[in-house]
Formats: sequence, C-alpha cells, structure tokens
Amino acid sequence: MFVAVGDLVDELLVIAPDLMPRSSGRTLKTLARRTALPLLACPRCAAPMEPVFVGGIDADRCYHDDHVWFDASEHAVVLDRAREQYAARNPTLFARLWNALLG
Repeated sequence: MFVAVGDLVDELLVIAPDLMPRSSGRTLKTLARRTALPLLACPRCAAPMEPVFVGGIDADRCYHDDHVWFDASEHAVVLDRAREQYAARNPTLFARLWNALLG
C-alpha cells in the first residue's frame, strides 16, 4: 500500500497533534535502516526506494514520488501506535484522578 508522505503526516497529526510542530509542514523524517537486500524499485516510478523505519515499522520510501510503501496492515499499525503513544502522553482526566488517588 502506497501512502503519500503528506497524507501520512496529516493522518498522524489528526491522531497525535503534538507529534511534530505545525511549522514542519507536510514532511516526515524517517530513520534509515540497514539491509543487505537490494533496494526495491518503486512500483510507481521505478526509482530505488530507501528502507526506512516509520512508527517502528520497516517500510520503503520513494523520495522521488514522496510516498511510503507499507506491506499488508502496516499502515494501520503505524496509526495505532501513534494513538497509543498519544494516549500515554496525554492521559484522560479520569486516569489522572485515578493515579492521584492511588499514588
């Protein structure tokens, strides 16, 4: 599944608005990962895609088209992880009260 980087950024910011400053625009920093395998060709433009980490998932990014390639349900996993991390950083009022009472 291909997702345009700008669209992925928009999805992540809806889920976790504190994920990145709004001034960063619609770009996404990805961590390169090492691999002994040959680079995959982008199915859209045939340029070599760079292996990257996105939300803890091994993915491939085409910098020529500015798209990220996810296998199967990996896109959903990245979005779910963003939700979980946002919830952990921003507990609900009930959770904060509960922790205050027990703490």
